[in-house]
Amino acid sequence: MAVEIYVSSEELKKTLEYVALIGGNMASGKKQDDDLKQMAGALRIVAVSPHKDNNYMLMFCRAGAAEQLTYRMEGISHGCSQSADICIECKRFLALAKTFTGDVRLIFAEKELQIVVESSQYNLTILSARLPELKIPEGGVCLSTSFLQEAMKHCSAAITKDAVGARGGIEINISDDGSAVCWSAQSSCVAKYVVPSACCNHAVKLILLPLNIQHIAELAELSEVRLISSMQGIYVTAPRFDYMCQSVSGSLPDCEKVAASNKETKRITINKNKLLAAILRASVIVGDEIGSKIKICSDAERLYIEAVSIVGTGIESIALDAVEGQDEDINYFSAGRLYRLIYNCRGDSVTIGSNGKYKPIFVRATGSDSFYIVASMKG
Repeated sequence: MAVEIYVSSEELKKTLEYVALIGGNMASGKKQDDDLKQMAGALRIVAVSPHKDNNYMLMFCRAGAAEQLTYRMEGISHGCSQSADICIECKRFLALAKTFTGDVRLIFAEKELQIVVESSQYNLTILSARLPELKIPEGGVCLSTSFLQEAMKHCSAAITKDAVGARGGIEINISDDGSAVCWSAQSSCVAKYVVPSACCNHAVKLILLPLNIQHIAELAELSEVRLISSMQGIYVTAPRFDYMCQSVSGSLPDCEKVAASNKETKRITINKNKLLAAILRASVIVGDEIGSKIKICSDAERLYIEAVSIVGTGIESIALDAVEGQDEDINYFSAGRLYRLIYNCRGDSVTIGSNGKYKPIFVRATGSDSFYIVASMKG
């Protein structure tokens, strides 16, 4: 007897949007065999027999090269009590589901999944592929999803697109009291994000890729998730989903030591929007080619930005809101990178700390403990 389940088309679309976050490429540099190709394109659907009031629990499972997801939704059956476990082609089912309206009838037959919507019926062949089981370990810690999102937003601004391994990740350090410090580090930029509470009362240290954090945040409907770090990978679970991603190999440099080795003998505070507009105009002159840069310096009253290239020159002068200390703060930076970092600082003003000519600067939202350290380019 075939298992027959009714689901809402809107709920199905929402579920499949989450499933689509997980890429199906399971290659590892070698030529894929037929089984691996099927697994890469497969969507596993598990229908668990009714747990109450004729309701089914439907689990949609997807596996990629470095991620795995199980997302849950409910369906209703009338007089059926069997379970089902099949794999079908993911891409075509997603494409069909986008067009559905009203109720969708899913019929789990012996060799195919029958999809009936109003006067339409489609049959998708059941694949022989079997996706690996995703089992969530016990234990772990509860983390705020807003904390993960803010840490990703702040720290990913310092990560270049071609960064790999730990250098492409965000190091999350949580203390027993729940306070958290997150770092990302490249050869010319370090980011630090600080938060008083991450909804956790256990010490945790791990590295997550920004893409993994983005997926976790998009999947989570509640304000918290449970995270478990193990040798096999990093697991995240919530009532609607189970998720796993590979652990990031390697480690970041000692970012606390890097930060402590750079001083701030002068701090200037300036209007954020005015500074962003000035950098944007200067970038028109220098362009976005590798090695292009703008010159930045300040006196007791104003910050100056100078742009020079073969197409012309430009000078910006912006009044400062406040100045502390003094030094010869002539430095050169990529206009695009500096713009991204300043844009990511919250609030209406930013504070820039310097320590002399051609030395790294600190960039932070005024009054914040979170910051960026940016190395000066050669003049």
